[in-house]
Amino acid sequence: MKRLRYLQDAWDTRVAADLDEPELLRYRSNLLGSDLRITNFGGGNTSSKVKQKDSLADESTEMTEVLVR
Repeated sequence: MKRLRYLQDAWDTRVAADLDEPELLRYRSNLLGSDLRITNFGGGNTSSKVKQKDSLADESTEMTEVLVR
């Protein structure tokens, strides 16, 4: 049996520093999806709660962002 190896930390704080909440969700999801040892075959969804401006109500509100693959 093969020995389990630790996952490499691929997070780049320089890249993440310039991203807004939806972009961070996509960045995080892409990093997770890039390692086939922890990825479901056929992809999957990633979701996160973020605060963003509601353009209809013109106020900040909590939303659930879903990235569908």
